[in-house]
Amino acid sequence: MKFRAANLLVHQKLAKASEVTCTGTNEYFGFGTPCDNECAKLSKQNQTNCPFVNVKRTEMCYCEEGYARDVNKTCIPFDKCPKNCDQDDENNNEDNDNGVQKFTEGNVDFTESFIYVASQLDPEVSAIYSPFSLLFLLAQLALYASGTSLDELLSVLNISKSSIRSTIPYYLTELNSQENATFSLAERIYASIEFKLNPCFEKDTRDIFFAEAQNVNFSNPTEAADIINQWVANKTNNLITDLVPPDSLSRNTIVVLVNAIYFKGTWEKLFKTENTKKGDFYVNENKNVTVNMMNQIESFKYADIPSQGVQVIELPYVNSNFSYLVLLPKLKDGLSKVLEQLRNKTNSVLQDAISKLELNRVNLFLPTIDTTTTTDLKDVLQKLNVSAIFDSSTANLNSISDDPTIKPFVTSALQKATITVNEFGSEAAAGTAIVVGVTSAQPAPSIEFNADHPFVYFILYKGTPIFGGIFAG
Repeated sequence: MKFRAANLLVHQKLAKASEVTCTGTNEYFGFGTPCDNECAKLSKQNQTNCPFVNVKRTEMCYCEEGYARDVNKTCIPFDKCPKNCDQDDENNNEDNDNGVQKFTEGNVDFTESFIYVASQLDPEVSAIYSPFSLLFLLAQLALYASGTSLDELLSVLNISKSSIRSTIPYYLTELNSQENATFSLAERIYASIEFKLNPCFEKDTRDIFFAEAQNVNFSNPTEAADIINQWVANKTNNLITDLVPPDSLSRNTIVVLVNAIYFKGTWEKLFKTENTKKGDFYVNENKNVTVNMMNQIESFKYADIPSQGVQVIELPYVNSNFSYLVLLPKLKDGLSKVLEQLRNKTNSVLQDAISKLELNRVNLFLPTIDTTTTTDLKDVLQKLNVSAIFDSSTANLNSISDDPTIKPFVTSALQKATITVNEFGSEAAAGTAIVVGVTSAQPAPSIEFNADHPFVYFILYKGTPIFGGIFAG
């Protein structure tokens, strides 16, 4: 009864309420403090987040006594409000720096494994993926998963359930604040209109992942696909369209994970367009195609790794946090061996390559790239031992729902990624240096790096992969 007395001190119903219509349910027109009870802010002590003493008073629509507004601004009974959206199922003894390091290590392992599996599902084609961005969607599910699903998701993420809340916002904030690079990441979770989302799930989606969860009518596949595709197009400046085909949706669809990502960086050392020539690219020993081959002789970080049978080169972008790294097999048909090595769990091919890079003068031949890839993530994830979330009997994603009778599971997971690599990217500036010498010296001999056959490449952010792909001509 303590709360009821407190609530009456804050708001007073007005006699003229009959003249004013509050459109929401369980509301009244009153006079009091310019605040209203909200589920997300309810105090454990007195079940109200409005002050008892106020200076400014206003006329407005308030929730009835014993009600508070949920994330949809609807007045619902206190006992229907989530108890504590920030409560974790475990103690968080892991500091943020350690969480970030473990998440980064997990991302490297996941990216290498992802590229290998995806390449086996669709061999000998050029492709671009962003396993890194997919991890954010999986982390969204992990917060509300249990049982086998949770175990599988946390194994991929490589961090505890509780540290997701600090690690994920760190990455998203950093990436979204980058300059001198076009980076667009769009992600969302769509649920059936008959599926009531847990308000805490919606809140965490918004506050931790800077994304939204939305209900759509999957019984109208064309309309639902249009809603999803329009949102993705808007988030990517129309660079990514038609992500979800209508025939992939049906009235039986419950939840759809959508992820769209775009990156375009400007080389720190631009290629001259006049040096780009048509050249042969050897898809395999028996087939070659013609590509636009860029060329420049410059100093780049380079490594020759005989044990892996690869040459490695790293090209920095103007934003030095980003770089482009190529693993080029020494043999024209050596791609399969490099991909096999990506499965090595005891020694990361990527991290080993980065550790061996040294500055060298390189005669670089690199093809232009314009690749867009749509990936059925369900196929890839199941081969990476993330399968429980796709089965209604094992998903254990019930906490996503506000209705305990509904047992949601993931029915579709799609990703569309695009990358452009060419000579351009931004307006260039000139620099002049005066060199004083006694004789005219010849430049040091250059190492040849001729990417005229299939190779693996990565877009790195501070050494961790945010994209990974294959160029096969």
